[in-house]
Order: sequence, then C-alpha cells, then structure tokens
Amino acid sequence: MKKRKIFKNKEFEVIKNSLKKSVKGEVAITNQYGFEVDKDDYFPRPSNDARYATLEQLKTLNELSLEKGYNRNLYVEDVIDKIKEELSVEGNSYGVWSGLKTNIVMLIPLMIHKHKHGKECESHVRCEVFTNGIFRFLTLDVPIEDYKSLEIIDWKEVA
Repeated sequence: MKKRKIFKNKEFEVIKNSLKKSVKGEVAITNQYGFEVDKDDYFPRPSNDARYATLEQLKTLNELSLEKGYNRNLYVEDVIDKIKEELSVEGNSYGVWSGLKTNIVMLIPLMIHKHKHGKECESHVRCEVFTNGIFRFLTLDVPIEDYKSLEIIDWKEVA
C-alpha cells in the first residue's frame, strides 16, 4: 500500500475502496433470508425489496438498531422534527403531516451487513432512509426480521 505524508509528517495508509457495486445484468442469487443479492450481498435491484415505514416504525427500528449496537443509526427526533416542519409548510409537495402515523419514509435496502464496530456480528440490512427529498442520504441498519415485517412497496400501485 502507498503511504502519503500529511500534516507535519504524520502518515496514513491509502486504502482503495473495496465496496463492489452490482454490475448491471449480474445474476442475483436468493440468500437464506429470501432477498435477491449479488455475490457480495448487495441488492442489485433494491427497488424490488423497498419497504414503507411510518415515523413510528422508523423510531422503533432506530431504537432496535441502537440496542443491537449497529453502526448506522439516526437522530430520529431531529428527523421527525424536520419532517414535521417541512410538511407543515402550506403548499408543500412532500405530503401531509399525520403525527407519528405519517407514512413518508421508504427504506431502500443497500446490502446485507455483517459487522458492527469492526467485528463480525449477526446479519442485518443496511438501508437508505428515503424521505421524499427532505433529507439527502440517511442510512440505518435494521434487523432482518424487522425489515421483512414492513410492508413491501408495490410499484404498480405507486405509478
């Protein structure tokens, strides 16, 4: 590995990004959890497994993630406050505020993740938390069974 000098002769290792994205057209395999993933446990077609969540469910999933010590969590109260603020603006294009029953969150699976704090652990789903453009890119680690319990998005109904 190359080493570079930075900041008064301190050194750090240049590590190549080892994330491997699915190649378009790569054949997906069905893993033991029933998800289609590629050989590196990435979801080649994440929209096939995207799920809806209310803010209440998001809060619960975040609490589970924190309890299990997963790496990706949210400051969920800040997320809820920002969504409430955006939905309260008259004429907004995001949706309608319905308290914790607000159904504006979509969880898009990115990969099956198997580590927390650098150590191997039980498999869980790393998700993008999509909020209709209110936030740019939030990620949350969710236990697999809890993720599977959420309502799957039927894209035919959405369109």
